[in-house]
Amino acid sequence: MFCKRSVPWRMTIFVLLLGRHRAEVPDSPCLASDVLFSGDNIDTHDDSPVDEIVVATFTSPSTHYLTRVHIARQTWADPQFWGSPSGRTDNSVGPPVHFVSELPQLALGVAGAPHCANPSGRVESGGAAMWSICCKVLEAMRLALAARPNARWVVRTNDDTFVFPRHLRMALRAFDSRRLLYLGAAAVTTDCRTHGPGCGLRHASGSGVVLSRPLAERIVELGEEYLMRCGWDDLDLGLFLHQRLGVTLID
Repeated sequence: MFCKRSVPWRMTIFVLLLGRHRAEVPDSPCLASDVLFSGDNIDTHDDSPVDEIVVATFTSPSTHYLTRVHIARQTWADPQFWGSPSGRTDNSVGPPVHFVSELPQLALGVAGAPHCANPSGRVESGGAAMWSICCKVLEAMRLALAARPNARWVVRTNDDTFVFPRHLRMALRAFDSRRLLYLGAAAVTTDCRTHGPGCGLRHASGSGVVLSRPLAERIVELGEEYLMRCGWDDLDLGLFLHQRLGVTLID
């Protein structure tokens, strides 16, 4: 389960969905409310560590984005949030959440990927930032896969998204992680002038994308080819998966 862009009146719902695993969720515009996976029929009594999921997240070195990472590290990206209620974590697996930026931020656990910086050397926004985002997402996926070799699912999400790992685990039990699976909330763009062949394609957009491990590994293997085609992050990921691997979205 993911949610995005906090709306205060829905905060109570989020805490209730956590059941016994309550978290202090700051009233911040960085956190979420658009639910991609419902909390229906969730077994909140399953206290086992969530080791089968790993998260790859991109961010940027400006203060605005690092504030988001700081909030995440205090809440959903804290390894204790993925472990037992006592806070015990399993040291046999790596951390559950991996942030990547152009520059490392060791205090926040953000890995640096200087090769992903925009040619201008500036922290861009909008369309000018997209290739850099594609590159950081790819690097974050590579780190995530290496950190948790037994994880069955890789989640690509944003630094302002709140992830409920136990709810997500329960939702994913309906799927076979051995297949090439691409899951998320469907979006379609009709801006054909900007996006060309991606116009009209159903792709995962918004708070998060879930990839089965075999699919994430294929994306990393084909990383250079993917980056050559990537100009608009989530849309071009969907287009690449459709054209290159024949994988379509399940929403």
